[in-house]
Amino acid sequence: MPTDLVRNGFRFHCYSPDRRELPHIHVATSRKNGMNISENQYDTFEKVIFEDGLRIKDIHIHPELDLMLIVLNNRKALNRKLSSYPLLAKAKAKALNNFEFVGEGVAVFWPDLDEDLSLKGFLQEELALQKPVLK
Repeated sequence: MPTDLVRNGFRFHCYSPDRRELPHIHVATSRKNGMNISENQYDTFEKVIFEDGLRIKDIHIHPELDLMLIVLNNRKALNRKLSSYPLLAKAKAKALNNFEFVGEGVAVFWPDLDEDLSLKGFLQEELALQKPVLK
């Protein structure tokens, strides 16, 4: 089973044993008597990502505008204030532009900053930022 990410003693990997089961993420830690594995169930955001295939296609960062533009593969874009992410807000341009996609676009990782942000998190923020229309 391929490992997608290892952080703080946890091993994260995508798993789907057959075509009838949806892909899901396993999180494992080493234990004295083997591996402890727990599975996450899909929520609405994960369904959009893993069933519909929504992915981050590109990231454009403009520190002078306090702007991070997240381009999605559905031809939509999300914009975020760079200042909302303390590690990114303090980073130099070289570190900001050194990012890599995790899981073919389900997250973004900045190795120089040891910062990773997920598409799921961006979508949750987008929902939280939407203001209800009062009648």
